[in-house]
Amino acid sequence: MNIPAIYSPVRLAELSVYNWGSFHNLHTAHIHPEGSLITGGNGAGKSTLADGLMALLLPARQAAFNLAAAQGDKTDRSLLSYMRGHFGADHDGLSTRRKSKRDGAVITGLRALYRADDGSETTLAALFWTPPGGSSLSDVKRLYLVSRHNLSLSELLLQFGNGDLRALNRWLKSQPDIKDFDKFETYQTHYRRCLHMENENAPALLSRALGLKKIDNLTKLIRELVLEPSAIRSEAAKIIDEFQDLAAIHEQAADARKQLTHLEPLPGLQAKIAQAGEAIHQLNEQRSHIPAYFARCRTRFLAQETEKLSGSLHSLKRQIDDTERTLADAQHAQEQRHAEYLHAGGGRLQALENQLKLEEAQLQHTRHTADAYQKICLALNLPDTLAPDIFERNLHTAAGQQPAVENQLKAQQERFFQSGVQLSQLQTSLREIETELHEIGKRPNSNIPPKQQQWRDNVAQDLGIPPQELMFIGEMLDIVREHADWTGAIERALGGLRTTLLVPQEQYPRITRWLNQCHTGLHIRVQAVGSETKPAAFKSGGILEKLLWRNHPYCGWLQGYLKKADLYCAEDLDSFNRTPFSLTRQGLQHWEHGRAEKKDQTRIDDPRHWFLGFTNATRLGYLKTEQTSLQAKLLEQTRQVEHERAEMNRVQQQQVQWQNLQTYQWHDIDLPYRQQKLAHTQADLARLKQSGGNLQQAEQRWQQAKHTVAQIQTALGQQQQQEGYLKNKLDSLQSEFDSLQELAQQPIPEAVLTALTDAIEEAVPQDSRQQSRVLQSYEQRIEQARQQKTRDENSANGIMISFRSNERWQPYTLDWPTAVHAALPEYITHLNYIRHEGLPDLVERQAERVSKYSTQSLATLLAAFNTERDTIRERIQKINQVLAKTEFRPGSYLRLRQRDCTNLAAFDHVRNFHQKANAALAQITGSNHDLRFQMLAGLIEILKKHTASPHNLESLRLLDPRYRLEFFAEETNLASGEVLDVLDSSGGKSGGEKEAFAGIIVAASLAYVLTPDGCDYPVYRTVFLDEAFSNTAEAVSRRVLRVFKELHIHVNLITPYKNLNLARESAKSLVIAERNAEKHESSLCEMTWEELDQQQQERFSGSLLQEAEQLGIHPL
Repeated sequence: MNIPAIYSPVRLAELSVYNWGSFHNLHTAHIHPEGSLITGGNGAGKSTLADGLMALLLPARQAAFNLAAAQGDKTDRSLLSYMRGHFGADHDGLSTRRKSKRDGAVITGLRALYRADDGSETTLAALFWTPPGGSSLSDVKRLYLVSRHNLSLSELLLQFGNGDLRALNRWLKSQPDIKDFDKFETYQTHYRRCLHMENENAPALLSRALGLKKIDNLTKLIRELVLEPSAIRSEAAKIIDEFQDLAAIHEQAADARKQLTHLEPLPGLQAKIAQAGEAIHQLNEQRSHIPAYFARCRTRFLAQETEKLSGSLHSLKRQIDDTERTLADAQHAQEQRHAEYLHAGGGRLQALENQLKLEEAQLQHTRHTADAYQKICLALNLPDTLAPDIFERNLHTAAGQQPAVENQLKAQQERFFQSGVQLSQLQTSLREIETELHEIGKRPNSNIPPKQQQWRDNVAQDLGIPPQELMFIGEMLDIVREHADWTGAIERALGGLRTTLLVPQEQYPRITRWLNQCHTGLHIRVQAVGSETKPAAFKSGGILEKLLWRNHPYCGWLQGYLKKADLYCAEDLDSFNRTPFSLTRQGLQHWEHGRAEKKDQTRIDDPRHWFLGFTNATRLGYLKTEQTSLQAKLLEQTRQVEHERAEMNRVQQQQVQWQNLQTYQWHDIDLPYRQQKLAHTQADLARLKQSGGNLQQAEQRWQQAKHTVAQIQTALGQQQQQEGYLKNKLDSLQSEFDSLQELAQQPIPEAVLTALTDAIEEAVPQDSRQQSRVLQSYEQRIEQARQQKTRDENSANGIMISFRSNERWQPYTLDWPTAVHAALPEYITHLNYIRHEGLPDLVERQAERVSKYSTQSLATLLAAFNTERDTIRERIQKINQVLAKTEFRPGSYLRLRQRDCTNLAAFDHVRNFHQKANAALAQITGSNHDLRFQMLAGLIEILKKHTASPHNLESLRLLDPRYRLEFFAEETNLASGEVLDVLDSSGGKSGGEKEAFAGIIVAASLAYVLTPDGCDYPVYRTVFLDEAFSNTAEAVSRRVLRVFKELHIHVNLITPYKNLNLARESAKSLVIAERNAEKHESSLCEMTWEELDQQQQERFSGSLLQEAEQLGIHPL
């Protein structure tokens, strides 16, 4: 026997179960190295014990328990039913309830000890636990363990306690020879490596052997349990993954072309923006020098005017000098005449005249003050008599009135303020209505607020979406004229839905991205429109029946969408109260039963808050009426404000008058005293003049001299006034000249000076408005250039916004600035890169990858089909080598054969795939890389489809060579080689023939599957056969068992008491399962064949004695 030293044969030595089916608590069965028999009555737990081993070898979802009893049908046993210990059922006439041995929280343990011929041991163990309410596999917690020494189940349960996973984990960390797993897949990979099960089908085939009766489908057995799974699906998946690079490059190239087309206008726009910017710069520079240009013209004019004015002033000074000499002579003559007048007695007269002038001035001042005082008294309803006692009473009254007047003024100021606030509110309301009238006048086909429409227009313009694809729900609906009295209620019911913007489904991501980047200052609602366009049926009596619907592609979808908002229109409160989801004309809304709502923030009949309609004519008429009303109210309120202002001024003036009254002193208004004093002085002067002689003549000469001086002084004053005027004018000119000098001396570039000269033609220095007109002209030209620049910038910005709004292109723009001028170079650099480097490189890489996939990957995949088919042929040949040494019937043996099915109609897709693949390979040297890519892409789509559905029979036929073959067995004459019979299943055979055929095929398959590469026989050897030969003649059964023995398979039988004769030859020990019917519990008993014979002999003897006594025969 050629088994490597490191691969010592491995057999099951012990099998332990805890709380498993009818086995309550811990039970262990010892398995003899040369085979054991597990026997007992029906329902004693024989198969339950073997299923414990299957639960260690296969995942719960794959393990088929009690296969022998199921006879190929679906069994009702499961991991959870074994944990609960189900037995029987209770019926109460209405329902059925399963009886369970363990209803609460339960812990189940399983253990299999394997022992190799070299003495080494390996333990497989599993713990399952579930809470009291656990009723499905998802509620079961699992832990699997593999130990490289003998690990008892009692030790494991002791460490686990009552489900203390933390304590168990702490213990496991101290056990380096034990590996624990919470995933069955990793656990199975590990135990297969430890037990030398290289073929991953081995556990499933062991399970299949456990229920060995017959073979329903030989092809299925060979495909799924004997042959290794195909690796072509993985190869196909790799090719698909690899192709993603090529597809990505192809897509990148297509995307690069789209980017190129999208960004193509930017260089031209950049040039136009630069030209406009340069024009703006030049115009701004010229405009900035306009003041200096005009200053030069003005200073030249001022210099000429100053020279003229200086000559006029010099001539006037000579005239003033002459007049001053004449005045000196006249003043000297006046002094002589004055001396003569004084000599004649005029000194006393002059003194009285001077005193008279002073007293007249004092009287005039006192009269003016007294008059003002009396006016205040009359205004304040006080006595105005000029008497000291009355004056004092008036002052006392004024002091007392001051606080009251201040309070009155404050109250009046508040009334004036409030009336002003009302006026301002009316003005604001009127402006808003006038603005709204202006805005809605421009959009006669919509009742949606203008700001909402404006942002809709912005979206359409920035993203290039046709406006007719962006519709507000309110624009899609109108009220049927006959139901106009329901308008306010329906408007309230639809609420925010009216201003919800309907957008195409495919544009929704772009629009939400645009919204996310912008601050609109509005409450925005957007709804993507689905593809459903079938009109919906409306609720009878609901609001949707009262609507007109715009003829639009969205109409059908919208009708279905608004069904959720359809409320029943209740004509009275009784109907309203008993009908959920209804409303009244007054806007009261009834939702689910017992909850009502009314939104009265605005009047229900106010059309300003109505947004439904195909036109805004009704809204426009209402606003015009409201405008007229507001204008009338505004006029009336303006009058009221003026009235309150006048009243406030009156009270304020009265306050000032009371304050001013308190500033007067009695001597300031004592008019009688001043009048009496003036009368005395006038009398003295009259007496002195009556006594004069020559005094009168002297006075006349003196007065004549004074008159002459006065005339000369008047002339001199006029000349001096003219001199001052000329000086002031000269100073003004000089001041203007000085103020402009610095500006006029500023340098003006020659090009700017030429441009200004050409543009202004001729400056008029006296025309101060010319500079303003020129500046205004330049402002207009600059504004035009700016507008053109803005249009070009907006066009460029729109291109850039839509570029960075594209999800695929966003990564390029993440670090790019968003301002137009800063961003343009980035976009144009990107454009140039795509044109000169990116796209050519992608085209070159695509060509390179296409060649690679054509010559390498695809050819490798096609070669894999042939390789795996050859491998299958080799595997079948190895099994046939085993079968050739095994007698099926006397003088014959079995031989497996295979037939290719790819010529059948069901394999059209397989042939089609290979034809396309060969056609793609034929284009290896072709230069049309796009065609080659499309051919490869078609093949990849086929592979994607079939790798995505791995269990689909059509996919299996394409990607798994096992499914392109059918398998059958030929019974061959050992001597002549003649084919005696062809078998593809156990059907049509007698019971013994079925089991013989199944047994030999499974034995040969097991020998192949369990034998590692480089070995002649299996290393893992233990197999259980459950009631395998119940219908078979002993001679046939012995022959099949001999096959297992010859193939070095460790066979263990499970059979009832009635089939013990055959088992004596194959099993060296017995494990008897017994069941306590009252407790519904099973137990195990181990004995030898001798002990079993003695026990049966004792039972037989006791039976004979009992019969003898019944017959009256007594032993001697």
